Amino acid sequence: APPAMEAAEAPAAPDTAYEELLAEARGADLSEVGGCVRVVEGGGTDGGQRTVVLAPALGPHGGAAAALRRVFLLFVRECAARGVPEGPYTLVYCHTNMPWAGQQFLLTLYSSLPRAHKKNLTRAYLLHGDWILRLVLEVGRAFLASGKVFGKLRYCNSVADLEEIYGPGASAALPRAVLEADAARGGRPPP
Repeated sequence: APPAMEAAEAPAAPDTAYEELLAEARGADLSEVGGCVRVVEGGGTDGGQRTVVLAPALGPHGGAAAALRRVFLLFVRECAARGVPEGPYTLVYCHTNMPWAGQQFLLTLYSSLPRAHKKNLTRAYLLHGDWILRLVLEVGRAFLASGKVFGKLRYCNSVADLEEIYGPGASAALPRAVLEADAARGGRPPP
């Protein structure tokens, strides 16, 4: 008689998968990517709600694939520690100096978040997005996802654009390296 087939394990439920990710994040050494995620409480911008600033390519790792995984884990850990999914929040994603494969990072990040994170995300600002990122997101808008997700996106070519849309003082939440890169892109002296 043929051996009994073991039942295939069902994929982890979304909340279980997130809990496993959070446990991994809490146990990981993420010091190398510490400056890549910042949670800003309130302030006079975007309705005074909590803002998560994500700049994955900053730091000595330069956006290498293994480091991007650690940035992702840091994002998960910092958001959980600060209670981000419990209320409305804004994401400022700085695509500054991202390598070509950086588009996959943003898509993986969003698809891995539990429903509470997605539901409470009120707006996502994409700063310094290159043409490849825009193309990937536009294809996603047209073919892959609901308009609800993409209705939250706002593109910003510069920090000045971000402040015009987001509100004055947006640059105060950004890492210095993003401000310096923005100045270099605009042909201005660094701040």
